[in-house]
Amino acid sequence: MFFVYRGSKKFFRSIFPSFYNKIEKYKIIIKYIISGGTAAVVDLSALYFFTSLCGIWYVLSSSLAFLLAYFVSFSLQKFWTFRDNGREKIRQQMYLYFIVGVANLFLNGAGMYLLVDELGVMYLLAQIIIGAILGFSSFIIYRFVIFEKRKIGEKKLRGDKKRILIAVGIFPPDIGGPAVYVKNLLEELPKLGYEIKVITYADFKNKEINDSLIFRISRRQNIFFRYIKYFLEVLKLSEWADVVYIHDLASTGLPCSLVKTLKPRLKLVVRLGGDFLWEKAYNNGWTEKPLSQYYEQPKNFFEKIFLLCYKFVLAKCDKIIFSTEWQKEIYEKYLKVDPGKTTIIDNAFPEYELPAESFPIANKNILLAGRLIKLKNFARVFEAIKNLEDIKITVIGEGPEKNNLKNISEKLNLDSRISFRNGIEQSELAGEIKKSFLVLVPSITEISPNLVLECIKLAKPIVTTKECGFFKKYADKLIFVDPFDINDIKEKITFLSKKENHDNYLEKIRSIDASRNKKNLAEDHHNFFKNL
Repeated sequence: MFFVYRGSKKFFRSIFPSFYNKIEKYKIIIKYIISGGTAAVVDLSALYFFTSLCGIWYVLSSSLAFLLAYFVSFSLQKFWTFRDNGREKIRQQMYLYFIVGVANLFLNGAGMYLLVDELGVMYLLAQIIIGAILGFSSFIIYRFVIFEKRKIGEKKLRGDKKRILIAVGIFPPDIGGPAVYVKNLLEELPKLGYEIKVITYADFKNKEINDSLIFRISRRQNIFFRYIKYFLEVLKLSEWADVVYIHDLASTGLPCSLVKTLKPRLKLVVRLGGDFLWEKAYNNGWTEKPLSQYYEQPKNFFEKIFLLCYKFVLAKCDKIIFSTEWQKEIYEKYLKVDPGKTTIIDNAFPEYELPAESFPIANKNILLAGRLIKLKNFARVFEAIKNLEDIKITVIGEGPEKNNLKNISEKLNLDSRISFRNGIEQSELAGEIKKSFLVLVPSITEISPNLVLECIKLAKPIVTTKECGFFKKYADKLIFVDPFDINDIKEKITFLSKKENHDNYLEKIRSIDASRNKKNLAEDHHNFFKNL
């Protein structure tokens, strides 16, 4: 088919000039179809040979045929269809083509099984159907990602501005520490001469933010497709960016590190304010240890896979930003992170604009807030207040542990003293903090809990876990508990339920400097990036 095209082109140009002009207009599509058709002939011929003549199981034979056609397709698409004769990017293109090929191979085998075994379609017809679907999706990737050519004049002079692509898992209107952190950077870094774009997983837009700066990958699809789309979008945006700034080692770290593999000169920076692997392990029952002891214990198969991904991403990163010295030491000790690659940037305190009216303190009401998951350790707090009859608890949040916590509350006969509320906006949460006599963060591990910073900013007594990045920093200012010791939690609540102790503790909290804001956060990032 490839040779037929070349001969017919001259013929039509001389005999049918108007028809030839129409062909020229859509020649890239025609070339793609011819190249794909050539590869399809190779694919179907090989499939027939392997299945009918060699007697190989059709699913395996379709995979072998697909691989053979894959190499034919790459050569035709690169050098003929898209006229990309350059050799300088061929290695990167082969890497990317391999990723697309593996994805297509998986989808090809799964599609063959579905159509042939489940729907009874003849295997040759099934291959034609699947090939057409994969051919269309592949054209989009080849045309706009792998063999993309920049038009003359498209590149702009950058001047002194550095371009930062921030890759994050959540972004407003989603609520969470990383979302607030990145929103602050998006607002402040441009004031210091940076161009910023954000890529995130999201299904809703924030009307208050310039939408041209935000690139969203829908969560309404399985994780495989989400990661592939995230990877492809980052790959495309990496042509614009000087630095890709990721905010975890899994959902953003893995796809961005694969882009770094294709583009070694791209600067890759990661900020770590949590530990996805430990959180998953604890919530799944793979460990009962806090983060400080978790990496010492043997790992199961799934943990080993995640750990390999962690190490891959950390190795690809040029620099690693931690929010606390505590987590930095853990990673340097157990994950062998190079100290020369690490730095610490403290989180900013939240900035509230609260109503002028005062908030009355409820009668011995404790506030527990956050995503309702096992590691938050709320169940032990319920046990601790069982015999403290004047203590009440308000639980704010959503999560998989909510029903279990309600059941525990009923079993302990505390349902009249424990109330559950759905998640609320950050400004509303500030009001709930002010109304409470005490806020508790008893988690098995918290690295740099934003709720603690909120309480310090609002001058509200806070008790948090010893397994925390703030333990050394605020050892003489805050009250900490052993998250595994119910009696310790009970003693601290009892201690602060006395007015004199409560007032003295409040004075200590007011003595903490809570002036660090998002402007300071942006300035620290500016100093970091200009030396990168």
